[in-house]
Amino acid sequence: MPEQSGFVVGELDAVVRMLADGATGLNGQAGNAPQVPDAGESSADIAGTLSAIYASASTIVRSIAAAGDRVVASAASYHNNDLNNADLLGGMSR
Repeated sequence: MPEQSGFVVGELDAVVRMLADGATGLNGQAGNAPQVPDAGESSADIAGTLSAIYASASTIVRSIAAAGDRVVASAASYHNNDLNNADLLGGMSR
């Protein structure tokens, strides 16, 4: 019998956990943002740079959370399709 490779749908849970933990950890850093330093005439430039960094970090957190949601939805869809196909073929019971 040929060896099968691939994954089990349940393995996606680990991916979701890693994404959720990463998003939570990164989002937790938001409260630790440093104050804008007094850099004289450069203060506005530094504030703008920090603002851009914070906006990027926010986008990363939202993207990670969205990726986790998509993995969960895909796993559920795969599982449901698998069960429906098994039913059509007279296979596994639910």
